Amino acid sequence: MTQPKTPSPDATSQHLALVQALSGEISSAISAIERNDMSDLSARIAAQEAICQELNRQDPQRLQQAFESYSSTAQIPTKHSI
Repeated sequence: MTQPKTPSPDATSQHLALVQALSGEISSAISAIERNDMSDLSARIAAQEAICQELNRQDPQRLQQAFESYSSTAQIPTKHSI
């Protein structure tokens, strides 16, 4: 049985920075909704998509595992994979 590959410290730091940026964009999107600012909301969603694409490019399996974990926690039926 092969051991899972451990990411390098640089890869882990970059991943955490992207997750932190994603969290910030989510907060900004919530703020845009509260202000009813649809143009800012659109920009925040686009930024979230770009960050998610980068996260997926770096480690598709990790993003899929997170998606599955969040989906099961929220009890959301999944129709599409990432």
